[in-house]
Amino acid sequence: MLQKKNLVISSLNLRAQDDLRQDLDETLQRLRALEGLKGILTDTGRQFNLQGLSPQPLPDPPVDSQSPSRESFEAKEIPATAYRPTTPSPGLTAKEVLDALEFDPSAAQRDCETLLRMRAGPTILSDNRLLYIIRSFRLRAWLEIDESAALLINGGGESRPDSEASYIAAKLVESLLIATQTTPCIVALAYFCGQHRHLRTDVYASPSEMAMSLLLQLVHAHQDSLTPGDLQTCLVGLDPRRIGSICDVLEKLVDMLGGETFLFVVLDSISFFAHPAPRQQETAELLRRLTAIQRKPTKAIVKLLFTSPSRAIFVEQMIDEYEIINVPQTPPSAGKWNDSVFSELFGELKDDADDSSDG
Repeated sequence: MLQKKNLVISSLNLRAQDDLRQDLDETLQRLRALEGLKGILTDTGRQFNLQGLSPQPLPDPPVDSQSPSRESFEAKEIPATAYRPTTPSPGLTAKEVLDALEFDPSAAQRDCETLLRMRAGPTILSDNRLLYIIRSFRLRAWLEIDESAALLINGGGESRPDSEASYIAAKLVESLLIATQTTPCIVALAYFCGQHRHLRTDVYASPSEMAMSLLLQLVHAHQDSLTPGDLQTCLVGLDPRRIGSICDVLEKLVDMLGGETFLFVVLDSISFFAHPAPRQQETAELLRRLTAIQRKPTKAIVKLLFTSPSRAIFVEQMIDEYEIINVPQTPPSAGKWNDSVFSELFGELKDDADDSSDG
């Protein structure tokens, strides 16, 4: 028995060493990428015609006595690789900004595909729960109303990243991303927290990375229309470590959108970012800023969708009761789920968007 126990301990130690070696390799790869980026941003041979600030090292963010120290949060709970470089220098094009800030344009699509594969084989998804969500009049109103709106879906089930609420969110984002290819007035930003929930193993499992992802998705969606001057106006002073700084830039970009634009922002399984406490506080700051953007007068129509597999109490405090769908723990029997139910709902939305773009 003792020999067997020693073998198990030895095996665990080897596995821990392998994990540590992999983490170190990833850290070294990111450091090499940052060194290359530093060379791009400090290249004195580039000629810029724009007026503005030259790249300066950003000061450390002020310490807020009411919120946890950002440095202590990252050092203790987020991998060292979860850090982005500071603001690109003036004069960079949208593509160069996206490259410099390491934007992955296929990330949201990959997360969608992961969640949608749940229906490809045996599944634990509840047809009744799926149908309850998709047939909710509040979801239909959120989609079809011709004005900015926010909605929280409390899934009422177990706290799983592969919940019914996540499946509906993935279906919606997939359809929106397809629609953007033929309907330019639709812009879709998405982040799937349940797919990036592990602080110690996922470099994107932080609220600042979620905020940066939304920001860069918006830049990517409008890279053909954003001039270097627009980007300089928006990006000057950006600190990718601070939610407030990122949201300031995001708000400026939203203000630049035309009046015919439908901007959808989908944050799925937001309850996975409700712990530990420092992550919840930063997530709440991001959500407060997003709801403020949604509620202010803008040319674009801004639609916010937050989902939780169970319940996101900290989000409920930011929105009104009529903006919440509470799915029962045991939804009434409603038959079998069929993708055509969703297709019909989304088709009505796309028709509305087409009518709006036609004037």
